[in-house]
Amino acid sequence: MKGYIEKSPYLKYLNCIINFDNRYNIIRENCNNHVHYNSFDTMIKNDSRLLDDHKNRILDQLYFDILNLIIFHFAYIFLLNEQYMSSSDYIDALECGLKPEEGSQYYVAPYIQEFFDKIIKANRKDIAELIIENTSMEINP
Repeated sequence: MKGYIEKSPYLKYLNCIINFDNRYNIIRENCNNHVHYNSFDTMIKNDSRLLDDHKNRILDQLYFDILNLIIFHFAYIFLLNEQYMSSSDYIDALECGLKPEEGSQYYVAPYIQEFFDKIIKANRKDIAELIIENTSMEINP
């Protein structure tokens, strides 16, 4: 799957940004260790009977990894199928027998805009800028 995504012309610029640092390879390794318990240390961290001084560090790393995977997933979906991020204004108007407001098919759902502002822009401005530059959706910069 990774090879297919990396060859996609639609994701060329996003792949350059994502592969700029080694972040996603590290996340892949971390997650693989947690899923398969590839180390004794990882296995011990999951035993609630044991207290470990490093548990907070491990939980913070897991939070960071999951956050970055969500950003990664959001960006791919936005760039491949931006219509998934649209509000329902256009369809709602049609279903009510009304003429949709001009350009309403390009409105972004409010929860998408909120997620974009609080998560994407706050953590990965480079990805936020790429999405804004490469979408016909009306997302607030």
